[in-house]
Amino acid sequence: MQKVRRNNNNNRQEIEKDNADIRKGGVVFSTARSGFKTSQVKGTSTQQIDADKYNIDNNDDFTSVKQLLVDLDTQDNSEWMKISRTQGSKLSEATLQNFTGKAKLSRFREAFDGFFEDIHFKEVNNENPNEKKVLFEKFGKTISVDNLSTGEKQIVFRGTYLLRNIKALSDGEILIDEPELSMHPRWQEKILNFYRELFENTGNQILITTHSEYVLRAALKDKDNILVIIVENDGKKINSRRITALTFFLK
Repeated sequence: MQKVRRNNNNNRQEIEKDNADIRKGGVVFSTARSGFKTSQVKGTSTQQIDADKYNIDNNDDFTSVKQLLVDLDTQDNSEWMKISRTQGSKLSEATLQNFTGKAKLSRFREAFDGFFEDIHFKEVNNENPNEKKVLFEKFGKTISVDNLSTGEKQIVFRGTYLLRNIKALSDGEILIDEPELSMHPRWQEKILNFYRELFENTGNQILITTHSEYVLRAALKDKDNILVIIVENDGKKINSRRITALTFFLK
């Protein structure tokens, strides 16, 4: 922590030189937001994926994230076509499972579909030559990502954004500010597992800031793998301490 405080301007050259700095493996940060308005996406873009291991969330135009979903779909399809051409008739079920475990959109689909009971990611639809549509199935009906609720969009846009450069990180840090915004308490209890599943087996560490009792309750159910730190201001200084139970709520 002293190393981070000494370079709190996030100078990348200093971070790269310091083996003790936890940011050296890469950092991706998702800030708390609501609304998530977007415009049409008409095709694939030239935005780079897996090119930057330091990724700070400072773009309020979420069309770029919807565009990213389209681009990830294109990237995954292209990579699978290369594998299929290379292996041909030797293509195995094990190869498919290995690809699915690494492909970003497959990773998103599995985490998203596991989070919701009645909503599922359907596809990136290319039927309209003038617009690429990101579609979901909700209560048996196909709807656009733009017609999801704000809480549902939290999952889609923030999860997708965090996946953008995941292959560039190596023992990196994934920072998520208030993931519970606009969510029903039942969803708040599950949001931690969503992000854990999204980044399962990537070797990266997830750090979450939250004001939600429901998120904390979920975290404390796995005390062997999750460290819960409470930060308090006593009027003179900011103190931090680890907790293993929610007894502080009863004070």
